[in-house]
Parts: sequence; C-alpha cells; structure tokens
Amino acid sequence: MSERRVDRLKILLVEDHESDADLIARELRRAQLDCDLRRVQTEPELLLGLRDFVPHLILSDHSLPQFSARDALRVARRECPGVPVIIVTGSLDEETAADYIKAGAVDYIVKERIYQAAFVVLVGFFAFIMFNDFSKLQVFNHLKP
Repeated sequence: MSERRVDRLKILLVEDHESDADLIARELRRAQLDCDLRRVQTEPELLLGLRDFVPHLILSDHSLPQFSARDALRVARRECPGVPVIIVTGSLDEETAADYIKAGAVDYIVKERIYQAAFVVLVGFFAFIMFNDFSKLQVFNHLKP
C-alpha cells in the first residue's frame, strides 16, 4: 500500500442548522485541531462530499428534516466503510446510542456537551487510522506539548 500523507483532518458534517455547524467548528478551532470542515444537509450532498471531499471522519446530526443520522450511517458504511461516523445530537437515550454503535458509529456527542467534540473527533480520527493503516500523519504537528 502506498503511503498517504495527511496534513489536515477532513471532516464531513451532516447538519441542517448553520448555528450548530458554527458551534462545532468553533469548538474544534478552540481545541487547535487543524481541520477542514465541509457541511452537507442531504443524501445527494453527502454522496458528493464522500466522493469529492474524501473525508477522514463524518459527524452527523441525529435529526434532520429529510435525512437522518441512520441514513448517513447507512450511506457511509456502503460508500466508504473505512471512514468513522460520529453522531451529534441534542438528546439521545442510551438505547438509541447503543443502536448507533451497533450499526457502526464509533461514538456520539450530545450538543449540550459540545466542549467534548474535540476529544470525540480525536477518537474518531484514531479509528480512521486503525481502519486505514497510515504511517505518515502530519495533522497534529502544530500542537505543542
């Protein structure tokens, strides 16, 4: 397998509310994660983003008007099985959270605890590394110990 250098973490965000997308972006910047964030709202936009943006990670809102996290997870598993999906939600009971994990999501974030977003994104990114065997990762070089 040829080496692939990853300079910036690429996150595809499935989110219908611009304010929630801005909140997530702000938290990731606050945590000094050097990432490109692209927002989509529909299944066709998700498919296009998977093909053209080629994300390392997908964050998906639990509830969208015409598209759900279950739909996003199904599409992601089918189109790019090595890309981890994390569910973002306003509220989620334990049974539903467990169902998402069983269906292939690597984790979930409750919006009232969005300050945990960077940590959960890191967990997802390390899952991506495990799924894809990359040896040269430059994403975190800007962080100081």
